[in-house]
Amino acid sequence: MTAVRTDTINAVLARCGAWLDVFAGVPQREAARPVVSVKGDDVALHGGAAMGEVAHGSRSELSRMVRGRDVIVLVPEADVLRAPCAIRASGDVVVRRALRYEVERLCPVDPATLYFDFIRRPSGLEIRMVRKSAIDEAVAACRGAGLAVAAIHFAADEPAADHRSFPVDKAAHLRWLARRFRHALLAATAAALLCAAVLGLYLRQAVVLDGLSGARAEAELRAARVDAMGRQADGIRRDLSRLAASKEGPFLVDLLADLTAVLPDGTWVTQLVMDGGRVRIQGGSTRATDLIALIDRAPHFANARFEAPLVHDTTAGVDRFDLSFEARRGS
Repeated sequence: MTAVRTDTINAVLARCGAWLDVFAGVPQREAARPVVSVKGDDVALHGGAAMGEVAHGSRSELSRMVRGRDVIVLVPEADVLRAPCAIRASGDVVVRRALRYEVERLCPVDPATLYFDFIRRPSGLEIRMVRKSAIDEAVAACRGAGLAVAAIHFAADEPAADHRSFPVDKAAHLRWLARRFRHALLAATAAALLCAAVLGLYLRQAVVLDGLSGARAEAELRAARVDAMGRQADGIRRDLSRLAASKEGPFLVDLLADLTAVLPDGTWVTQLVMDGGRVRIQGGSTRATDLIALIDRAPHFANARFEAPLVHDTTAGVDRFDLSFEARRGS
């Protein structure tokens, strides 16, 4: 099959690479979300890669301090209760279902007053528990300022809180995930577009080749039909020739008999050709000048004439003749 054009593929690759360069060049701060922590009326806005820069303000100033509409709530480590989990299940779904019973076993506090999830450590599973009042206070402060909570982070942990267990805004959380994994998503999208472009070119080439194959097959079929018709015509001609020969056989015998009776002594024929009803003979004779009259007087011959002048052969003592006449079939 004809290969897909290299220049077209290179153009597609260049376009996808340009898209990736554009998106990869977006500053990292555009993907970040403001991180806030709330303690009573005090609000802290954390910045910098290590969150070393902190700006403080009141709840009423929160909307002025934060740019954008989505924030990440930071839970101080002092508000987090941690405990090892004895659940030995390997799947996260199974652990999540059994986690409430493990919290009831480990903690004297009513699980209904806690937000909790788990993380995996090299030593095993660890449960993180936070009083709902601490989380709800921070979330309420953010929402009161017109902000949406995209995620909840712990000061001492990298993994964010489980969005299924903690009160985050779903739309904001999805925007946060999209920003966080945008490079991977863009790379996957570019790869999908590239595959789609290559597949489209492949299918287009396949359609063209199928059309050419169909045209070639049709031409071969027509050629086979013409060849078969030619062979059939040859067979018909052979049959007609055999039929004509079978019909001309008795006439040729009668013709030779009549011609032998007409020609005088001292005459012989070296060639005889029949063309329809006309007969042409060549030969030699001592009475060549009398041949025209003798043939015209025969009952089945007429219109005799010389096709070439007589040529005298001194060696044989005869005249070479070339004449033709009409032969009629006897009744």
